[in-house]
Amino acid sequence: MSGDTASSRTIFSNIVLLMADIWSGKRQGVLWSKVGPYKLFARDLQNLAPGRELESEVLNAFIHVIIQKLQQESLKRFYLVDSFAMTALWHGSCRGLKKVDPMAYNVLLGPVCDNRHWTLVVLYPKERRAVYIDPLGETPDHIIKCRDVTRLKIVRSRIGFRCLCLVCLCVFHT
Repeated sequence: MSGDTASSRTIFSNIVLLMADIWSGKRQGVLWSKVGPYKLFARDLQNLAPGRELESEVLNAFIHVIIQKLQQESLKRFYLVDSFAMTALWHGSCRGLKKVDPMAYNVLLGPVCDNRHWTLVVLYPKERRAVYIDPLGETPDHIIKCRDVTRLKIVRSRIGFRCLCLVCLCVFHT
């Protein structure tokens, strides 16, 4: 066994033991990571345990990392609409997007938690389209909801907000 393999196994074993401690509640009140504007505390990591529900702060941090990587590899501009703002938008409020000019970005991504189920809305404002991704499959009602949500007044103009109408598509599952 090479030294790198043994070292990797030791690190992995230590991570497994650490996560077991966190999940059992032995490591309370600790800030484990700061990813962009997102802070991951022990209570956030506890929700990664089997049988628990995914917590929004963890999901926002994960998508933030993906967007940073995409921006390094691409000339496109990406924006994370955090789960709080995108879920609010899904329910009819623009409160988290009033300071964002969607037309300044090629892609806006936002996770939505609706009835304890996570989906993803991807907006392409310059192409005037949106994609709704549901790992369990989309319903006609969700496609209509996506269309209606993306027609909210989210684009700034000098006289206030104007409506950005997007065509909502879905990712089909095989």
